[in-house]
Amino acid sequence: MTFSPDTIVCDVGDTINFVLGGSHNAVEVNDSTWLAGGNTPITGGFSFGFGATGMYIPDECHTFYYVCQPHVSSGMKGVIIADYPPVFGCTDSLSLNYDSLATVDDASCIYPIYGCTDSLALNYDSLANIDDGSCCYSLYGCTDPG
Repeated sequence: MTFSPDTIVCDVGDTINFVLGGSHNAVEVNDSTWLAGGNTPITGGFSFGFGATGMYIPDECHTFYYVCQPHVSSGMKGVIIADYPPVFGCTDSLSLNYDSLATVDDASCIYPIYGCTDSLALNYDSLANIDDGSCCYSLYGCTDPG
């Protein structure tokens, strides 16, 4: 007898649905109890009664171990591995839009391009994102102060 699936990898905040047959329950146990084939539930852990249908939502990054108490000796054990959901963004600290919270680089990094950023200047550079003071302007009329 086994849970199906017996291993679930999910993100923190995902919903895990338990649909148990009449002779099966699911109780959370600690890792050493799970490894030893024991069935003593942990205090405050999740517990679904015989034949129950219920939901469990992991609220922390953690590995959760559970068993069917009457059938653990037959190998009816399961595990939920909850990871933090990925945070997409720029992970290059040398870019202008570096995101220290990002865990997955999404190719959105913007790197410094120096040039004239004033669209009214003669040498305006539409690709520049940092003005380097090089802008040149046309002067009309007499420029002789005398």
